[in-house]
Amino acid sequence: MGRLRSKRKGKLRQQEEDPGRSQSTIEQSSEFSLGVHGVRLKHFEKVLAYLLPKVQPHYAKLPQIQKRKTDLGCDAQYPFSTLPSSARVLGDAPGYLSNLKRALRKEGQLLSMMRCISPLVDTSYSQQSKYEPFTIVDFGGGSGHLGIPLALLLPQSRIIVVDFNERSIQLMHEKSKKVIQQLQKECSADERSQFAATKAASKIPMEMQENPLFRSCAVHSPDATVGILANLFSFQGPVEKFHAPFDMALALHLCGEATDIAIRKAIAVNAVAMVLAPCCVGKLSQKAFNPDVFNATGKNDSAVSYPQSYLFCQLVGSDGDDAQQATDPKRQQDDWDALAKAADYSNEEECGTSLNATRRTAKALLETDRRLFLEEQKFNGGYRTALTKMDPLDVTPKNDILIAWRQDFYGKEVEEMFSVPNIDCQSDFEVAQAHLLGSQTNGSTARNDWTNEEEEEIKTMIAEFLEKTKDMEDYMDRIYLFPTKMGARKRKLIHFVAGTMNLAHWSHGDKDSLKTVAVARRGQRKRPEQSLHYNESKGSEN
Repeated sequence: MGRLRSKRKGKLRQQEEDPGRSQSTIEQSSEFSLGVHGVRLKHFEKVLAYLLPKVQPHYAKLPQIQKRKTDLGCDAQYPFSTLPSSARVLGDAPGYLSNLKRALRKEGQLLSMMRCISPLVDTSYSQQSKYEPFTIVDFGGGSGHLGIPLALLLPQSRIIVVDFNERSIQLMHEKSKKVIQQLQKECSADERSQFAATKAASKIPMEMQENPLFRSCAVHSPDATVGILANLFSFQGPVEKFHAPFDMALALHLCGEATDIAIRKAIAVNAVAMVLAPCCVGKLSQKAFNPDVFNATGKNDSAVSYPQSYLFCQLVGSDGDDAQQATDPKRQQDDWDALAKAADYSNEEECGTSLNATRRTAKALLETDRRLFLEEQKFNGGYRTALTKMDPLDVTPKNDILIAWRQDFYGKEVEEMFSVPNIDCQSDFEVAQAHLLGSQTNGSTARNDWTNEEEEEIKTMIAEFLEKTKDMEDYMDRIYLFPTKMGARKRKLIHFVAGTMNLAHWSHGDKDSLKTVAVARRGQRKRPEQSLHYNESKGSEN
């Protein structure tokens, strides 16, 4: 206790000696010190309150994957239904996930990535050379959860998995052998032929022919299994040590700064596309040793400075009043670290309260900084970018996907595909602004989209649900499911109102015609089909 008092006194004495330091690194402008109802804001919330009126993140809808048609209609499980079981995630052997729920969630993540990858793959040739196949590098690809399915589904493309972990790479090679053995045992030669890699895709890149860390997954045998997964390769080492041209960069939950190292690697080789699902953004702090930096670069020193984009470098650390403060590296680092740590949102059970909306908004701003950085790269016409969410959202709390593509390589159809706005995802920003700014704004952007009468109507419906279920034994498990076919504008309103009432709220339903919004009490976050729900509009209780 005495030691704690001593530390506190030391901090107070330091602030008394240097009051300017305390004001510039701990407190934002007094305009952003208090939120709605006079609540004192946390450090990251002050940063958000300053940034949101100036930078608005935007989400696009996740593209649909082209499903395989059968005699019974479309195959809803495509593409996993076409793969051998050994190429999927579920399994008891090392390198697989034995828990069914975890395995299905992982496949949900993989499918969301594939839905972004599919329209960007050019199976005809590489942009590097017409004699080379289209080459995809999966940075931080581990044991091949994504790499193996891609190699089977894209036999004309070369797939390279890069990972620092030697054990993970070895597991990928062992899994590859299992896949080949299963196909040899269970499938005819004709059935196996659909997975056989082309000769060009099976060729080791010239830059890697003498590198002992680069290995092929091909298994040479005299039968028809020759060519299966011959287009799959591994590189065991840091991201920064991988030196070979490629066309597309992938990164599914590549930790911390490693994602940004992969982005720079892709820019350096003029890659035509990137599909990235960043993870562990709280580790973007440059204050302490970070093992993920070592895994990415092979050294302990940070290779990337944050923020990355010109706009964020001008805004983060500034209160808009003092130009000198805007260039203060100490304040900028403190503000960025606060934003990054808050954005490390990972609790699956937490509901959509205003606090969590601000954290998800912080994450969206970090990805917006990456988007702007990529769009600042002007060679070859520059990159176009989009930010989308995995589907369903609960396959992982880290469900943002950043897509980038070169304008000179892809036509307008790609830009149109990634330009359809996802209005449901915008609700977090409206809730965050209402929570942080409240009456300080000249009318929130959310409230400009509907009338006060419409807002009161939704608030009344939710309040009646809360009142009628409050005495029920299972009241915490009760969910209010709004009717379908209400339209995106009305769903946005429901999200906004529920957030201002500190209630859980999430989208429900896959197709646009079936989409609606579910609302529940704070601390409750379940899908309607997994829990009891109450729907006043249908006059029923289930």
